[in-house]
Amino acid sequence: MTTDTKIEIRFDHRNNLKDSEALKAYTKPKLVHACEHGHALKVSLVFSIQDQKFHQVEALIHMPRNVTQKIQERKFDMYTAVDYIVPKIEAVIRKNADQMSNYSHQSACRSQTFGRPTH
Repeated sequence: MTTDTKIEIRFDHRNNLKDSEALKAYTKPKLVHACEHGHALKVSLVFSIQDQKFHQVEALIHMPRNVTQKIQERKFDMYTAVDYIVPKIEAVIRKNADQMSNYSHQSACRSQTFGRPTH
């Protein structure tokens, strides 16, 4: 994880969902591990309960070049939802990191050879 990555974990209080230190302690190390693979400026998780039976986890990932991704996961158990959303977060961060690393190389290669003879 880069030193400037911020991880924010919030609970939706509209459905009487109270802050849980155990859930924060379970989630934080998983997010730190997922953020090690790329460049994310901020990762925000919001926990909520939908229809009194589904637990929903929403992740907002803010990355360089003003890219923001939103991911949702709904399960019957909050811990299971966290387990399912962390690999998705990791995949989004890796994909963006790969695109950023290839972006400058591709544009430099194209600008040098575009419109010029190859011999």
